[in-house]
Amino acid sequence: MARAGIGKHWVNNFLLMKTRYFLVALFLLLFIALFGYIVSNFVRNSRKLVAQTNSIPQVETTASAKLAVHVISQLPEVQEFKELVEKTKTRKMVLIHRDIPDENGNIYVNVAEETGDQVIPRFHFFINPDTQKIQILNMPSGEMVSYEDWHAINNLVQNRDILQYYHALPKEFIQLPIQVETAEKMQTKDDFIDIKNDGNYYIRLSNHGTSTEQYAELKLFLADRPGNDVFVVANAQCIDIGCSSALLLLRYDGGTWGELGDAVYPELDQAYIQKEIQKITQEKNIGPTDPRAILSENTDSIFIEEPTTHTKLYELKWNSKKFDPIKLR
Repeated sequence: MARAGIGKHWVNNFLLMKTRYFLVALFLLLFIALFGYIVSNFVRNSRKLVAQTNSIPQVETTASAKLAVHVISQLPEVQEFKELVEKTKTRKMVLIHRDIPDENGNIYVNVAEETGDQVIPRFHFFINPDTQKIQILNMPSGEMVSYEDWHAINNLVQNRDILQYYHALPKEFIQLPIQVETAEKMQTKDDFIDIKNDGNYYIRLSNHGTSTEQYAELKLFLADRPGNDVFVVANAQCIDIGCSSALLLLRYDGGTWGELGDAVYPELDQAYIQKEIQKITQEKNIGPTDPRAILSENTDSIFIEEPTTHTKLYELKWNSKKFDPIKLR
């Protein structure tokens, strides 16, 4: 009886083990089948995507677009940019264009720098293939200008022309309604010029015929080399109780305007200024006033004055690198 019991127990264990192996094998077969289905489905979808991509019609570049790209690629600024980019050995210049002209018949050509990770736009050209007239979006001012004007702006630093500086200056830097439409005509930047002194690099602007006196003075202060020149804008506004002004010290470099501030402008003795203004207003029996900065048409200086009596308190004399403060009282 004991032997029969042992045999029956062994048979039961054998059947249980066999069942376990069967279940494991079945699980493996189901896993392999599922994995095979996923892989085959991925391959089928990939082939379908490739087929769809290959079926997209390729637009051929038109003869007009080819001509536009060729003309732009030969411009000296583009050639110079290409040489500069290719010196890095890891980047290259690319020309991206639209084949279809816009409503004005111009084809857009974007000159850009490809880094491998991204494409960085540099120049935005618009060219008419028939007339080969070129316009460009001038990034510092955001205005569309002719290639000839842009070329002059691009050589602004070397030319040292005060009128070119004024034309290139974004209107946001001048607190006058530059280039606004009136009932009579469209006022241009040149309509606001009161004084233009080319020899001393000075321009004075004003808004004629308004109740509030507003004006702006512009002056280019020459440094040891053109790239270090400083362009100063003095915005002023005068009302019944007095005048106020604000100075901007700018440098044009590589197509952008940068504010210099303390890099060239000295720290002034504010206690001295307030003390002298108080003396002047008490002597003249006038109300309190704030100091005003004015530019000099005939000298390389900025003056700080009491605005009612025009009494000068400081002369900030340009030394070709920065302004030196000189007390005048």
